[in-house]
Amino acid sequence: MSLIEELDSSDDHVRLRATRRAGDEGGAELVGRLLDLALHDPTEVRTTGGIAEVYEHVGSAAASGLRRILDRQDGLDERIRAAAFDLTEDDERVGTLLYYLGGRYEPVRRELADSGEERLRLRALKAMLSLHRTGELTRRGLADPSPAVRVEAIEGAKGVTLAELERMLSDPAPPVRLAAAQSLRYAADSVAYVVAACAETEPKVREAFLPGLIWRRRTDAVQAALVGYLAADGYVQRTAAGALAHADDPGVAAAIATRILVHPDERDLPELVAYEHLLRHVPELRAPLEHLHRHTPSDPLRRSLTQALAAGAAAYPGADPADGLDAAQRARLLREALRWALAALESAGAAPGDDGAEDPLGGLRAWLAAPDDDTADRWVTELDWFGAGVAAECLHAAVSGDLPRALTAGIRAARQAARSDPAPGWERLGPAADEDRAAELTRLVHLGTARQIRAGVHPLPPGPLSPLLRHGPDALRVGTHFPRPSPALQLRRPLALRFSWPPVSAVLQVPCPGCGVPLRVAGPVQWRYHDDDRVAESEDGYAGELAGECAACGAAGRARIRLSMTHGRFDDSHELTWDAVEVLGGRHE
Repeated sequence: MSLIEELDSSDDHVRLRATRRAGDEGGAELVGRLLDLALHDPTEVRTTGGIAEVYEHVGSAAASGLRRILDRQDGLDERIRAAAFDLTEDDERVGTLLYYLGGRYEPVRRELADSGEERLRLRALKAMLSLHRTGELTRRGLADPSPAVRVEAIEGAKGVTLAELERMLSDPAPPVRLAAAQSLRYAADSVAYVVAACAETEPKVREAFLPGLIWRRRTDAVQAALVGYLAADGYVQRTAAGALAHADDPGVAAAIATRILVHPDERDLPELVAYEHLLRHVPELRAPLEHLHRHTPSDPLRRSLTQALAAGAAAYPGADPADGLDAAQRARLLREALRWALAALESAGAAPGDDGAEDPLGGLRAWLAAPDDDTADRWVTELDWFGAGVAAECLHAAVSGDLPRALTAGIRAARQAARSDPAPGWERLGPAADEDRAAELTRLVHLGTARQIRAGVHPLPPGPLSPLLRHGPDALRVGTHFPRPSPALQLRRPLALRFSWPPVSAVLQVPCPGCGVPLRVAGPVQWRYHDDDRVAESEDGYAGELAGECAACGAAGRARIRLSMTHGRFDDSHELTWDAVEVLGGRHE
């Protein structure tokens, strides 16, 4: 087999050996084939096995062989220059090729660096390993208009000061900030790192900042940044909560309590509930935690709640959120209370009872968006933007600086949102009880926000109240493989779902057959049938027998439930319905 045939072989090991031989024995006739392999062959071949296994890249080996051939020739090969400027080629492979070709092709690399095309400048930077880069080259990359070039400059930075890299933490491009956060993660002397971490809002960049914050000594600034990250979702929130688990600080406790009141994902709540000092600093949260404990189908969350509720009862402090606040703090609480009111009204759509304007919340949004209170008051007053209803009450409180009126308006906004979007499970107690629950949760939000302000913590942003806390005692909670949140169902009222996750468990409150107090019954749910004989939809049926034991009298309670999930054929919609329930008598042990 000739050398050219070996370079074209389908056997990876044969091609790898051929690239080595080509570098020693080949001539100009192999330049084109080796160039093609260097740019397009991504194969990695294991050349040494066992503990010390080694992999070699066929494309890189081809580039190395190509260099040895070109070193035996005069001048520069125009095919290399053409490939370097060809935008159809992969930037990483072109940069690797130029790195292997070495200083002889430095003129080509300089041409790329001076190009007006960002991808060509990126190739020029990739052609130099970080240990070969100079401070001047790195600074030029950091100042490049292309975010991709700036990222490459950060990742291979050499010869620049800490301050020069810290400036990239405030770059307008999120990928650049992400690269800077990763590069400075363990720069202990970087104060700018913590400041930038506090200001960051992009989820992926926050995730990059998080390990560096956890690694640093727990100063007030680092703790404040971690508290701000509680407002994120998923991994970032769980990790921040874990890092703060033992921080004995009333501001941290208030922030975690506020987050529990709005966060709907049961996968994240165990870390929040596991905060060591939660009920000592926020004893008012006991009732919402007991509600979660009674109703959640999530075993990890229920275990965390059991441990949290085992803490001894503490005396409630004063119920007025404004107690102990100075004038500046009261002004901050007023603004935050109105933000929560706006979030409540927005969660329910256009506010019923307003004056019919196209955007009845426009005045409140404008006041909150103004750079200062004086400007906000002038905008609203001059434009007569007050309107009517709850939004107008919020605006009048804002313009007059009346904090009690703002807090009262915030509670009215929560009640209005509950009327517009009623929660399930209030059949026996009625819609007024649903509104009372929303109002009570909002009072807790105001308390938590005030305590954050009093402790010098930047308050967490507002959001709709958690559906895990809003539903009533008659709701059926259904566990799925994607608990965000686990659905709360009202009997015979379909609930639209974003995903078709099948039910796997259920939790219901039934009267105890022995003493009549509410009793939690829970159990698995099994699939029973599939009905495909419909024009517009198909249906799957589920059933389960739920059981529990009364902690007060020891009586056993049971209930049988039936569920159905429909799948729309035309719009790919999904609806889950609690079809029936049969509460069975229990035996008194």
